Amino acid sequence: MSSKLLWNLVGLCGIIAIAMLALGADPKRTELIDRITTVGTVWLGTTIGCCQCHDHPYDPLGQQDFYAMYAFFNNMDIAD
Repeated sequence: MSSKLLWNLVGLCGIIAIAMLALGADPKRTELIDRITTVGTVWLGTTIGCCQCHDHPYDPLGQQDFYAMYAFFNNMDIAD
């Protein structure tokens, strides 16, 4: 994959994220993503925010891992 194509894909992920913020993201989805990134930072010792959009060849976790955690936390009943 060329460097230019990679940066275009990264830019596209940013545009999608901005559009979601502008249109109003689902609060439950936002809370789930926050929970996943917090678990990744605190318990796994790594940042996994990039995994939501794309994989990095040097990161230990990828998109499949991110969405596996998403499915896990999505099935939990969270008390208020």
